[in-house]
Amino acid sequence: MLYVQIAIEQNLNSFQLSNICHPFTIQPNCAGCVPERCGRVVFDQLVSGSEADALLKIAQQGLALGGSEGGASILDLHSGALSQGKNFVNIYKLDQAKGIFRKSDFIIYKVVKTKIQHAVAHHFGVRADALHLTHPTFFSRLTSAPAKTVHDEYWHPHVDKETYESFHYTSLLYLTDYGHDFQGGRFVFVDKDNSNKTVEPRKGRY
Repeated sequence: MLYVQIAIEQNLNSFQLSNICHPFTIQPNCAGCVPERCGRVVFDQLVSGSEADALLKIAQQGLALGGSEGGASILDLHSGALSQGKNFVNIYKLDQAKGIFRKSDFIIYKVVKTKIQHAVAHHFGVRADALHLTHPTFFSRLTSAPAKTVHDEYWHPHVDKETYESFHYTSLLYLTDYGHDFQGGRFVFVDKDNSNKTVEPRKGRY
């Protein structure tokens, strides 16, 4: 399974999963940056198939130069972090990576990032210019290989806001299809009332 994680409704196909949210620290002079509502939302027509394919190609080219010994590999275009064995290397310092990414790759990445930024702003009632891309932001490939390090154990329940303090919104954009490109890998939200919500990965689903 391949996806890109980006941490930051008009006529789009979307549906609300719940209205659970992490407590926000409300700043007194932060008009327009505190959400009108919290929750989870899924979009199926926000990112086009061609855009998802272009991002998938970027991920495949980068990950081909590395790869974790365990089941989870990442590529961060911002920092250059690339899983390699049990460690991380900087892809931009690898000789074989020179020229691997073109200007058009970064343009499509920015286009999709901007689409997501505006979708989040519209759905949750905040100003788009109040949302800023934070880090880590990365492509991730998950396989059935046994975990070798704690970074490979992606299946543990967690709250992103508690793991990364800078996160207010987390988005996942799937680049492959559940049931066609891979089995397993469904995304499960574990709620306090034991009524879990499951999202099946689909190319272009965000």
